[in-house]
Amino acid sequence: MITDGGVQPNVVPPRASVWYYVRADAHRDVVEYYAWVKRIAEGAALMTQTRVDWSIDTDCHEQIPNRILADAIDRNLRLVGPPRFSDEEHAFATKIRETLPDAPKGPALIEEIQPVTAEPRLGLGSTDIGDVSWHAPVGHLRAATQANGSPGHSWQITACTGTSIGEKGGAVAAKALACTTLDLLTDSELRRQAWSDFRERRGEQPYTLLIPTDQAPPIPVE
Repeated sequence: MITDGGVQPNVVPPRASVWYYVRADAHRDVVEYYAWVKRIAEGAALMTQTRVDWSIDTDCHEQIPNRILADAIDRNLRLVGPPRFSDEEHAFATKIRETLPDAPKGPALIEEIQPVTAEPRLGLGSTDIGDVSWHAPVGHLRAATQANGSPGHSWQITACTGTSIGEKGGAVAAKALACTTLDLLTDSELRRQAWSDFRERRGEQPYTLLIPTDQAPPIPVE
């Protein structure tokens, strides 16, 4: 995203700025790619006899999965049951899917609980919950709150989550997480197993950040 490219097309601006996301499946690769991007910027500055400065807004890690918490959430999700949608809600989601040329086959709204996979599936996107998972066991779930196949950060998701479709899916997720929280508070063996799984998956990998230690937060703290 070019955040500042000047104000006149026939004038070389005195300054310009661009905002990049550097993403990868693993943080160690982000570190390598970020260094590569910096070298490219430095090379462009040499070619144009200009100066380049940079700053880092944030730095996120991939999420470390936890099988114990995944199974606990799955048990409670099946206890709560999947959301049940009305004919009107299905009809609305069907109309939404008509705007998606590559919508996957299947129902417009999913009303069944998918089984936990044998191996964790890699999800795309950036979230600071990944950083939390490097310090403590973290469980994760998804609930049906939009038309099946809606792309992330889209108006299709917004259109659905602001209706009873989003409310029903959100309620199911909240109940499943609340029940799992109660299990963790009352079952020391479950906590022990979750921590054991966390330590095994985390191993000795170091937790490092690209953000300079002396960098102030981007938003002033009162």
